Amino acid sequence: MQPSSRKVVTRSPSRTVRIINLNGILDNPVEAESSLEADYVLRSAFGPGKKKITHQPFKLPVSPKGYTPDFLEETEGVETKSVVEVKLQRKVTKYADLFDRAAEYLLPRNYRLFVLTEKHLRKDGIEERVRVLRRYAKAVFPADSRQRVLDTLSAYPHGLAIGSLMRKAKVSRELIIHLIARKQLSSGSGLQLSDSAVVILPELTRMDPVVTLEAWFGVTPWGEVA
Repeated sequence: MQPSSRKVVTRSPSRTVRIINLNGILDNPVEAESSLEADYVLRSAFGPGKKKITHQPFKLPVSPKGYTPDFLEETEGVETKSVVEVKLQRKVTKYADLFDRAAEYLLPRNYRLFVLTEKHLRKDGIEERVRVLRRYAKAVFPADSRQRVLDTLSAYPHGLAIGSLMRKAKVSRELIIHLIARKQLSSGSGLQLSDSAVVILPELTRMDPVVTLEAWFGVTPWGEVA
């Protein structure tokens, strides 16, 4: 693998480049060339584990011009790294042979290739909830109120509906959303935010970090049978 020589910020004057910076959630700012790429970065960032996401990480020698995937996702404590390609569903078939070669090249090097489309990233309106989380991730709430929520929820090992937690802890819904965004509470892979959604303390979710990306996006590595 070679370092990528592509510079996203100079590729197209007509294309808006999004810089996603989530201090305390992601280790580094991440570039995204499209709203679909931004949906992936944000949704992954709000998932379990401490993440490092790198845009256009390297070039793979699997075609005459080489192939530069969209992202490399690394999760703390997980040995296998995930290479992520974000593509519109209607374009996947066109690149299937390239993805086959890339997956074959990556697997013995301890990487797995995932291809995510709008069917994974915009299912059931999850992209809208992701944007709400991004907004409230930057909010500031009193430390005693945040701790009161955590203390209240600790008495419910199977979780509690957001509406019930609000009433018991005497806090606003916005504070609950903030704690989900900061990954101090978990509402599951659907990132549900309604009053009826059940939240739980992350240490009680028992999600195996090795399969986090598969479970979080409902996708299997390219070339593997579900």
